[in-house]
Amino acid sequence: MGLFSKKKDKKQQSVKENNKGSKKDTKGKANEDISEKIELNDENSNVFLKNKRSLKDLIAPESIDFTVDHRYAEIGDKNYMKNFYVGLLPNSVNFASFLHGLYNFGTVDTSIFIRPIDNETAKADLSKLRTNLEMEYLDNGGSTNRADDMASKVAEARRLREEVRDGLNKIYEVSIQGTLYEDDLRTLKNSTDQLKEMLSQQDIGLKSATYCQEEAFTSNKPLNDNKLGEWHTFDKRSLACVFPFTSNNINHPNGVPIGFNMDNGLPIFYDTFHRGLDNYNMVIFAKSGGGKSTFIKMLAARSSTLDNVQNIALDIEPEYRDIADTLGGVNIDVGSMSTTIINPFDIVVDIVKDKLTGKLVEKILLSDKINGVTSILMTMAKGQTENNLYYGDMTRMIIKQIVKKCYDDLAITEDPASLYRRADDQLVGDKIVGGLVKKEMPTISKWYQTLEKCPMRILIQHMSLTLITY
Repeated sequence: MGLFSKKKDKKQQSVKENNKGSKKDTKGKANEDISEKIELNDENSNVFLKNKRSLKDLIAPESIDFTVDHRYAEIGDKNYMKNFYVGLLPNSVNFASFLHGLYNFGTVDTSIFIRPIDNETAKADLSKLRTNLEMEYLDNGGSTNRADDMASKVAEARRLREEVRDGLNKIYEVSIQGTLYEDDLRTLKNSTDQLKEMLSQQDIGLKSATYCQEEAFTSNKPLNDNKLGEWHTFDKRSLACVFPFTSNNINHPNGVPIGFNMDNGLPIFYDTFHRGLDNYNMVIFAKSGGGKSTFIKMLAARSSTLDNVQNIALDIEPEYRDIADTLGGVNIDVGSMSTTIINPFDIVVDIVKDKLTGKLVEKILLSDKINGVTSILMTMAKGQTENNLYYGDMTRMIIKQIVKKCYDDLAITEDPASLYRRADDQLVGDKIVGGLVKKEMPTISKWYQTLEKCPMRILIQHMSLTLITY
C-alpha cells in the first residue's frame, strides 16, 4: 500500500504541477493578448501609423473580376489574364530545356509545387504498380506491341523501386501552374494558342483552369497553397529538368545562324537590325586567337548572302580582302599613294518609312548629311592646331551654313530627283543622246572657295590657313 500511495502522491503532485504550469501559461497568454491589444490600439490611435500605406496597397490592382467569364479574368479596366496548368507530360524530358518555352514566353508567371513522398510509401506504391503491370503483361491478349510496352513499364517500375530502396532516387509529386497576362482579349487568345502550340511540340499538354480561374490565380501566388490539386509524379532526375537553369535564347525571325546556345543547345539566329535591340552596335571581346575575326567574317558572309545586307570593313592589315572578292564585293585602297579619293559631300539616297502611309520611300536625308560634313570639317580644322579658341559654336554655325550653301547652289533638296539635271541632246553617231545626268557634287575645294568669300574676315582668315592643307 505504501508503494501504491507513494505512486498516487507522485501522480497528484504531477497533476498539481501541470495545473500550475497551465495556469502560468494561461496567464502568460493573457498578458501577450493584452500587450497585442495595446499595440493595436496605439497604431489605430496614431494618425501616422493608421494612414501609412503598405506594400499591398502599392502593388495591388484596382480590381480583379473573375465573374466576367469562366475562361479568363479581368484586371482593372484594360488588362486580362488566363490561368492554366500542365495536364499532360511526355515520358522523358531533356535537361535545361524542358519548360524553357514556358518560362520565356511573354508575360507569364509560373509556379511549381513540389511535394516529396517518403521512401516507404514510394516503395509500397511502386510494388503495387509493378504487380499490376506484370498482370497486364501476362494478359496482353496476344498483342506483341502491347507486350513490349508492358515489359518496358515493368522494368522501369522495378528500376525505380530498387533506386528508391538503395537511396539513389526519390519520388515527388509536382504541380505546374501559370498565369498569362495581356492588354486585350484578342491578344490573350492568340498568345494562349501560340503557347499551347509551342508546348505541344514537346508533348506537354496545357489545360485551361476553366471555372477555376480564381483558385488557379490564388495558387499561382507565393502563398504555398495549391488549390487546384493537379499533381504529376516525378523522380529526382526529371525534377532536376524543371528548374530554370538556362538563360534566354536569341532567336530573331529574320536573323542569320551564328552558332548554338551552350546552355540549352538551341540554335542562335541574330539580326543586327531587329526592333527589339536598342541600336545596331556590337562589341566583340575575346582573347587573341579566340575567333573574333572569324566570327565577323561569318556574320558578314551570311548576312550578305541570306539577308542582302551590305557590309563595309575598314581594313588596315588587310584581312577582309579575300572575303570581299569571294562575295563579289569591291576592295577600295585608300592611302597617300592611292588614286582613290573620298568626297564627304557625296550624297546617297536612303530608304525610309513614310510617317503617314507607312510605306518605304526614297529620300535624301539632307539635314543629316549637312551635320555629318560639318563634323568632319570641324575635326579636320581642330586637328591642325592646338589653339581651340576659334573653334566654338560660332565656327560650327559658319561651317554649317557654307556647307548648306554648297548644296543650295546645286538646288539639291530631299527629293532624289534633285540629284540629276537634264543634259542637252547630242548627236552621237546616228543616235541622239540626252536625258538626266547626275550633278557633280560639291567638294572640299568648292567649300573652301565659298569660305574665302565669307564676310567675317578675321575668323575666316584663320580657318583658311588651317584648312588650306586639305
